[in-house]
This record gives sequence, C-alpha cells and structure tokens, in this order.
Amino acid sequence: MSDHCGDNTKDVVFIHINHSIDTIDFLVSLGDYLKIKYDVVYIVEGKYAAEIQCAKLIGNKILIWLDGEDLDSMDQSGVTDENFWEFVYPDIDRMDWWGIRSKRSLSYYRSYICRSISWLDSIFDNYKPIAVIYEQYTTAPAFLLGYVGKRHKVRYVGLQQSRLKGRFEIHNDKYSFIDQVSKSYIYGDDDVFSDIVENAIFSLKTGQPSYMKEESQYIPRIRDIINWKNLKKSLAILKLRECVSYQMPSPVGVSYRFFVNKISKKINHIISRGFYNNIEPEAERYVLYPLHFHPEASTSVFAKDYDDELHIIKAIAYNLPMDTVLYVKEHTAAVGIRGTGFYRRLKNIPNIKLVSPRVDTKFLIENSLGVITLTSTVGFEAIVIGRPVVVIGRVFYEQGPGVYRIQCFSDIFNIVKHDFRDFKSSQSDIHKFVKSYIDNTSPGNVFISGAENIKNIENVVEGIFG
Repeated sequence: MSDHCGDNTKDVVFIHINHSIDTIDFLVSLGDYLKIKYDVVYIVEGKYAAEIQCAKLIGNKILIWLDGEDLDSMDQSGVTDENFWEFVYPDIDRMDWWGIRSKRSLSYYRSYICRSISWLDSIFDNYKPIAVIYEQYTTAPAFLLGYVGKRHKVRYVGLQQSRLKGRFEIHNDKYSFIDQVSKSYIYGDDDVFSDIVENAIFSLKTGQPSYMKEESQYIPRIRDIINWKNLKKSLAILKLRECVSYQMPSPVGVSYRFFVNKISKKINHIISRGFYNNIEPEAERYVLYPLHFHPEASTSVFAKDYDDELHIIKAIAYNLPMDTVLYVKEHTAAVGIRGTGFYRRLKNIPNIKLVSPRVDTKFLIENSLGVITLTSTVGFEAIVIGRPVVVIGRVFYEQGPGVYRIQCFSDIFNIVKHDFRDFKSSQSDIHKFVKSYIDNTSPGNVFISGAENIKNIENVVEGIFG
C-alpha cells in the first residue's frame, strides 16, 4: 500500500476498479473529471486487475487489494459480526454458473473477509475519503466497501444503469434504493401527470431497457470464438497465470471455461429451439414467469434464497388454479446458458409452456392474468401496462400498484384466483409510481458504451454530488 495519504487540500474519493474491460473507460473518465475538485484514489482489485488495467491507470494513485490464495493461516476473528456469507455468495454463485471449481476452503473465506476488513479499515483511516464509488452491491468487494464505509461514516455510491434510457440509479447500501422508491410512492404527491412521466411510461410500454441487446448479439459466432485475436489474448493470459486474486482464482482456468462456455452456449442455443411450445396468448388463461439471466445480482443478491429457478417454477406451477397455465419465457441474454436438462424438466410439468425469447414480452404481459417474478424488469413493465405482479425477491417496485408479496408459495393460488382476476389498474397510481422511480434516478449513463463522454460524465457527477 502506498504511504501517500492524499492531497491535504482536497477531499479524497475512492473509485474501485475490477478486471472488467467493459467498465474501466467509464470509471477512469469519471475519476479524471473528479480530479478537478477531489483527490481520486483507485482501489484496484488484486494484481490480476492491476495487470489488466495498468495501461488505463498510468499516472493515477492506486491501492491494490489483497492478492493470492494462501489465506488459510490468517487471522479469522470477527467472522460472526455479520452474515458474511451474504457478501461472498454472489461470487460463489458466479463461479458455479461458469463451471469454475476454485476449491476454496471455509478457512479461505473467513480469512478473506477478515483481512479485507482490516486492510480497508487501514486505508479508510489513512485517506479519510468522503465517498467510495463502484457499482451496486453485486460482489464481496462491493459489500465490503459498503460495510467498512459505514463503520467510517463514508458514503458508498453504488452506480447502476436504470430501467429508463439515459438515467442511472445510486445504491448507498443493499436495500437503500428500494426503500427510497417505496417511500416516495407511499408518501409522495398524487398530482404527478407530466411529460417526463408520460414519456417514461411510453418508453417502458414500447421499448426495452438500455442495457439489453437483441438476442442475436448474445449468441457467439464460431468465427468470433476461434480467431487470431482470441489466441493472442490466451497467450497473454498465460503470462498472468500467477496473478490470482479473489475474483480471479485462476486466469488460465477462467479463460478456458469462458472458451468452453461460449461453445456450449452456441450448441445449447440451437438445441433449445426444439423445446419452445406453440402458444395461444389470446385464447388461454395464463400467468407469465420471466426467466432470469444468471449469474447476476438480481438473483444472487436480491433473491439469494430463491435463485434455484427450476425449484421456484415448480412451486409456482403446482400452486396455480388448474384452469391456468404458466408461461415460462426465456431471457434474451440467457439463451444457451442453461443445459437441455433444465428445459426437459420444465417440459415434464403439465401446466407449463416454455416460450421463446423472440416472442414479444409486452404482448405476453397484456394478454396475461399477471406476472410472477423474482425481481425481473418485466414486473415493472407489467405495472406500467396495468397488470398485477407477484414479487418473490426484493426489487424497487415491490411496493408499487398491483404488486403482491407472498409468505409461502401456497398463497399464489388465492392471489391468482381472486386478486389477479378482479384486478383493476389505476392510471393515477401508475403515474405516481413511475414518477417516484424517476425522482430517485438521475440523468446520465453508467457502465454502458459511450458513457465515458464528457457531457455524460458531467451529468453523472452532478447526480452523485449535486
């Protein structure tokens, strides 16, 4: 760790950097702009990230998070202070989905948590930052930065692209954004009709989230998998094989699994087409369940206890009225990531129809009795379209109009039989809720292509610091 404790004439802001090449340009551009007023220090997540991002970080102040796998012998006191499994579970889940077997012990995770907290405590004491900027609570580093930040009364700024084009969310802790939107809706002004709200509703009814792409963009082409450019990347990774860190247990092993997974995704995409049912949305009673993309914070953080979707779907299906079908629609970005065994087991459930990702989701919502979801954006779209929703996980629209929470899966029967069928939407409530969401977001884009342009960075900084 550097002995330099920041420019004494400026407040310090920490920006966390991982090994993702998709976020570095935005975060460095954000840091460059903040240097006008703040002393910016980058916390880089391990030696692997430092090597990958070194060219982008030249000339900047950086601190490198702990590295290596040899943590078993380190101090493990204090691991009962919090449910730290909540911190590391998203990373374990991601490794599991990617097929990476890190073989890390219980002792490793205990030591990782304790050493990370000790190290972060020391740099918070030394630098005394006023804010830490990263993404919403998605991984152990995000949880740990937020946790230690609270101990030092430092604001955590978790950035997340919003469900509305050209706006972003700020998450100060795991549930802060959910609570803010809920409070705004419950206690907000009823007179909410405006052009901004109307445009947002129109966008939600007719468009797709700005972070989503067309299905074809998620399916790798063989020539994009096997080519000279990727071969050079693989050779470069061989040189970094010793640069292990918490989120990169084996650079070579992870690279190999990514290669295998791309091939598997291509094959599964072709095979999965044979599992989709012919559907008649205008001729049958059905409830829509949108499958989630995995691994992602929407399930591993905000629906951690429910992220076995096969189990959840079975529990829903067998608690529906017998005159109602469950439409299970594949996620556009998830095509090919699930093995064929998943689809076969779904097809064995008699009241389920598996729906192709190419079918228009808005059309399915409009003709459904309602939506049942963990945390999907489809639930938000259903609110705007005027359909009821059952939410199982935690999500910002959980207190929205026409949203139901369940104590157990058997509650679904009466909700669908009575509440869904008798539901009448209120346009004033829809407008009020959408305004509540807009009021808790800010203009600007984060972590998407083009987000590093100076005008956008100015908007993001304004949204963060006012």
